[in-house]
Amino acid sequence: MEKSFPFNAALVDGQPDRVYSAEDFAAERAAYVSNGVCAGDALLVTPGAGGGMTVDVAPGLSVIDGYTYRNTDPLTLSVSAADAVYPRLDLVVLRLDLHAREMRCAILCGTPAVSPVPPALTVTESVHEIPLAQIAVAAGETVIEASHLTDMRQRASYILNTMDVDALLDEYKKAITDHFDTEDAAAIAEAASVVRTDRGTYEVLCGDGIYRDASTVTSGRVELCRFTESGTFRPADYPTVDGRYDIVLQGGGGSGAAATQTGNVTVYGGSAGGYMSLSGVALIPDKDYPVTVGKGGAALPKGTGNGATSVQSAGNDGGDTSFWNYTVPGGKGGTMNTEPQPVNTAGFTSEVGTVGENGKGGDSHFARGGANGCASYGLTREAGDGSLGSGGGAVVKYDLYVGKTGAGGDGLVILYGIPACAE
Repeated sequence: MEKSFPFNAALVDGQPDRVYSAEDFAAERAAYVSNGVCAGDALLVTPGAGGGMTVDVAPGLSVIDGYTYRNTDPLTLSVSAADAVYPRLDLVVLRLDLHAREMRCAILCGTPAVSPVPPALTVTESVHEIPLAQIAVAAGETVIEASHLTDMRQRASYILNTMDVDALLDEYKKAITDHFDTEDAAAIAEAASVVRTDRGTYEVLCGDGIYRDASTVTSGRVELCRFTESGTFRPADYPTVDGRYDIVLQGGGGSGAAATQTGNVTVYGGSAGGYMSLSGVALIPDKDYPVTVGKGGAALPKGTGNGATSVQSAGNDGGDTSFWNYTVPGGKGGTMNTEPQPVNTAGFTSEVGTVGENGKGGDSHFARGGANGCASYGLTREAGDGSLGSGGGAVVKYDLYVGKTGAGGDGLVILYGIPACAE
C-alpha cells in the first residue's frame, strides 16, 4: 500500500479524509535518525545523589525506532540488593514498549556468579531495549560508586541516503581487486609469505610495524598494552574506535612441591593460574581502572634431610590477578602422593605433570610449566620455574639433599582493541 504524508485533511461527509498514526510518524523519523541519546550528557547514569544502592539518570532526549523519550529531571532508580557470595552485572536500559504505549528507564538485574555476565536485552516487534549503563555489583555491596558504572550509551545520528555512496564503493573495490589480481598478485603473495614465516608460525606483522600473535589481531583488534606488574589502566591513553576492549587475565602460577625420601614418592608441580577472556568491554575514557597482577608462588628453598626420613613440602600458591571488578585465582602449589591439584584454567586443556612422567608444572594459556627436577644418588638438579602464569616444576631427591623447586610464573593482564586513528 502506498502512503504519503502529512497533508491537510478535507472534510468528507463531516469526517477528515486524512488520518495518520503514531507508527507513520515514527517510521518517518526512524528513516533519518538512528537509535540512541540525542546529546553528549543525555541520560547519563551516575551514582544516586541519595547514596546507597541507587543510580540517577540525567535529563535528556533519546530515540528508539523513531519514538522519542524525554526525561525532564534527574530520575532515581533502585538497584537490587547485592548477593552475599558472588558479584553480578546489571544493566540500566531504556525500554520502548508499544503495547504499553510508553518508554521508560529500568534496571535489568543480572545473575550472581564467579564470572558474571550482563543480562540479555529484549528486542522484539513490541519491545526494544537499548543499554545506558552497566552496573558492577560486588558481593555484599551496599553503595553504588562511580567506579561501578560503565557508560554504554550510543549517540543518535542522522542516517544519510547511502545508495550512491555504496555504488561508488563497490565500483572502487572492483577496480582495486582487478588491479591486484593482474599486476601485483605475485608481489602480494611474496610479501604475505615473508610475514607468515620470518618471525614464527603464529605471528603476523601489524600495520604499526609490530609482530603479534595472529589470534590477537582478528577483526582488526591488536594488543594495546600489557601489564606484568600491578598498576592503573586509563582508556584515554589507548583510545579505540568503538570505546570497547578485549581483556585477558592470567593468574600467577603455583610453585612445585619437594620431597626427600629413600623410597618412591610422587611429587607434583604447581598448577597454572586462572585464565579469563572478556570481549567488547566498554570502558570510560577518563577513568582509572586498577590492575593487580598476581605473583607466582615462591620456590621452596634448598634444604637438607635425613635419607631415612621423608621430608616433604607442598608448594606455594600463586597470587590472584584482577582488572577492575574481574578476578581470576592464582594456581595451587604442588602436592605429594595425592591427585594433582586442579589447574585453574579455562578454554583450553592443561596438565600438572608427575615425576614419573614429565614432572612439570601446569601449562598456562601463554607458557609451558617448569620442568621436573628429579635427581638421585648424589646428583642434584633444581626444578624449572614457570613463566606467564604457568606452574613451577617439582623436585624429588633420594639422598641427604633437596634441590630448589620451581617458582610459579607471574600473571599478566593484556588489553586488545581497534586503535582509534590519530588526528
